[in-house]
Amino acid sequence: ISELNRNGIAEDKKEEFNRMFHSKEDSIKQAVNCGSSYLKEIADDSHIVQLDIFMQSYFGNTYKTIPDLFFQDKDIKYVPTSTCVPFSKKIFFLLASVILLACSENERMVYDEHMHDIYYSIVTDTRDSLYVSLLMADQILETTVDVKMLGNVLTKPQKFKVEVVGERTDAKEGIHYEKLPEFYEFPAGEFIYKMPVRLIKGDAAIKQKPVTLTLRLVATGELGVAYADKSEIRLLIADMLKKPEGEGYYGDMTAFKKLFGEYSQKKHMMIIEMTGHDFWEDTYGSGNGNYGIYYEEDYYTPYARKLYKIITGSEIRDETGKVMQGWNVP
Repeated sequence: ISELNRNGIAEDKKEEFNRMFHSKEDSIKQAVNCGSSYLKEIADDSHIVQLDIFMQSYFGNTYKTIPDLFFQDKDIKYVPTSTCVPFSKKIFFLLASVILLACSENERMVYDEHMHDIYYSIVTDTRDSLYVSLLMADQILETTVDVKMLGNVLTKPQKFKVEVVGERTDAKEGIHYEKLPEFYEFPAGEFIYKMPVRLIKGDAAIKQKPVTLTLRLVATGELGVAYADKSEIRLLIADMLKKPEGEGYYGDMTAFKKLFGEYSQKKHMMIIEMTGHDFWEDTYGSGNGNYGIYYEEDYYTPYARKLYKIITGSEIRDETGKVMQGWNVP
C-alpha cells in the first residue's frame, strides 16, 4: 500500500486532496479489522514466538529479511516431507483463531459507511505530540489540530467535546492557553476539521522549557471516537527555538541538513525571518507543517536557495562566532 504524495499540492487543490487522503496506517487498520496494539500482543505471546521459530526453521517459503528472498541460509534444516508440513492444518487453525479472537475485542476497527467516528490523524505508533512555537506569535496564537473523520462525511454539522487530561498536563489555563469551548463542531461534507486551540504568549518559563497540554476527544451525540490510541494528543508549547531532531531518512535534522546545510541557531532564525514562521507552526506547506520537514521539501527548497546566496555572499557568523559556509543546495 502506498500513500498519495503530500508534496507539491497546488494551493487551490489542497482542500480536495485532504478529503481524498488516507494514511497507510489507517487504511491497514480498516482493512484487517485489527488495531496495532492487538497485533503487538499477538507478537509478544510466548506461544506465538515458539510457533514462529518452528515455522522459520522448517517451512520452505519463509523469509526473515528482504535479502533472504535472493540469498538463502544453507544451514537451515527442513522436515523431509516434500510439500507437506507436519501438523500444517492445525497450525493454520491456531493462527486464525488467535487473530480472530484478538480482533473481536475491538469492534470500533470495523469500517461502516454509516459510522461517524473521529480521531487525531497525526498521532501514530511513534508520535503522540505536536510542537507549537510561540516564537513569532503576538500575544495570542491560534494553532489548529487536525481531527479526521472515519466513515462517511456528515450531512449536517455535529458537536463533539474535547477535555484537558489533567494528569498529563502542566500547562496552565489562562497563562498558557485559553479555556476550551464547551463543544467543537465538526462541519458537514468534510473529512478533516482543523480544531482551533488558542495559546497565550508571555510566560518567561516557556522560553527555557516547553509545557504540555494534553487534549482528549470525547464522543457525543452522533460522533464517536474511532481509535482509543488516537484519541489523545500532547501539545508541546514553547517560546524558544526547537532544534530539529531525527537522523533517520525521514528525520527532521536529516531533512534540514539536506536543505540548509549545517545547523545553527543563527541559521534557524534567518529561516524564520525569511518564511515568517518556524518549522513547527501549522500555517504553511502541503501538510501544514504537521508531518515534518521532509514532507515540506518542495516548499522549503526556494528558501534554501535564497539563504545560500545570502550566506555565501558575505561573511556571516553563527552564535559561536564561526563563519557559516555554503552547502550542496537541492
